[in-house]
Formats: sequence, structure tokens, C-alpha cells
Amino acid sequence: MNYRFGILSIVTALAGCGAMNWWSGPQEQSRIPRDATLYQCEGGKQLGLRFDEGGKSIMVIFPEREFRLNQVEGPTGSRYSNGRTTLSLSGDEAALSGGDVAGYASCKKT
Repeated sequence: MNYRFGILSIVTALAGCGAMNWWSGPQEQSRIPRDATLYQCEGGKQLGLRFDEGGKSIMVIFPEREFRLNQVEGPTGSRYSNGRTTLSLSGDEAALSGGDVAGYASCKKT
């Protein structure tokens, strides 16, 4: 009977080790890459923009997802669209409209 108690003790001790947090590094990191231009928007929202080398398209990068927009003709400033979502750039300000991007109307480059 003593060997059963010994095995049970070992199994219980090992199970407790799995609950310990051995990693003491950062628990969460932003998905916005360092080479993206960061914009701060109303309500504490952030978005990153990364231009391709020729400026014909741009990646819109949110902390949880990203998508590409292609350059389109616009009256002033630069405009990029994918048919559902449109990004307007003017100086250090950006605005997204359409699609499911509510709340990204007044974004300023940081």
C-alpha cells in the first residue's frame, strides 16, 4: 500500500507544476509592426498603416487584424479603398469609413 501513496504524491506534485507560470516576460504584445506608422484615434483606438514601396497600396493594421487597401483617385489628399472600406489621408490625419470600422474618423499620427 505504501507504493500507491508514493505514486499518488508524485502525480499530485507534477500536476501542481503545470499551474505555475514559468514565463515572466511580457504577457501581451501589439501586432502592429515597428515599421508601420501609428495613428491614435478617438476613444483610445489605434491603427497602424504600412505603405508599399510604390505607394499604390497600404496595409491597415489593427491590433487584432489587418487588410490591404489600394490607392484610388480622390479630390484632396490620398485615398485608398477595397470597395467596402476607404482610408483618407491628409497631412498627419487619417480617417477610415465604411465596412466595420466605426470610430476611426479622427486619427492623428503619433
